[in-house]
Amino acid sequence: MILTAGCATQFVAMGDWADPSDLHLNDQSLAGVKLSVRCNHMDKQGIMQAQNYPLCQGLERHLASLGAQIIPNTQSGADLTVWYIEEGVVDKHISAGSVIGLIATAYIIPMVSTATSRAELRITDNKGSVVEQESVSASKVRVFGWSAWLALGKKSRQRDLGEKFYTYVKNRVVSRAVDLKLAKATEEDK
Repeated sequence: MILTAGCATQFVAMGDWADPSDLHLNDQSLAGVKLSVRCNHMDKQGIMQAQNYPLCQGLERHLASLGAQIIPNTQSGADLTVWYIEEGVVDKHISAGSVIGLIATAYIIPMVSTATSRAELRITDNKGSVVEQESVSASKVRVFGWSAWLALGKKSRQRDLGEKFYTYVKNRVVSRAVDLKLAKATEEDK
C-alpha cells in the first residue's frame, strides 16, 4: 500500500511577479532599444559566475519579440542590460507535524516540504548604473502521500509560472526604457 503513495512537486511564485500586469506590449514596445541579457550564479560568498541558463535565451527571445535589438554579451553598446542573478535555495522547510501525520495515518495525511529559491533581477543602463533591482522568489512545494496523486498532471502550472516570469521581466524592461526615454509609451499606457 505504501508503494502506491504519490509524490508531487509544484512551483509557486512569491511576490510581485506572481501576477504581473498586462501592459499591452507589442512588437514595437522596445523598437530601437539595444539590450543585452546576462545570467549569473551568485554563491554564498557573493561571488558571481556567468551561466548559460536556458531562461536567458528565453529572455532574449521574449525581449526581441518586443522589437529590441539583442546585443551579444561579448559586445558593448547595449542601452540596457538585463541581469538574472540566481542565488539558489535560500530556505528549506519540512513540517515535523506533517511527517508525524504521514507515518501515523499510513500516508493519508501528506508530508509537505518547501524549498525557497531566490534570484535577483537587475537592469543597468549603458553606463553600468543600476536602474532597477528586484528580488524574485519561488517555492518548490513537494507533497508525499495519497493526496499527492491529486496534484499530478498539473504541468501547465509550471509553464504558466515561466510565462508570468517573462511577462514580469518584459514589463520591468519596457517601463525602464520608457522612463529613460529609450522607448515610447504606447497610447494605452498614457
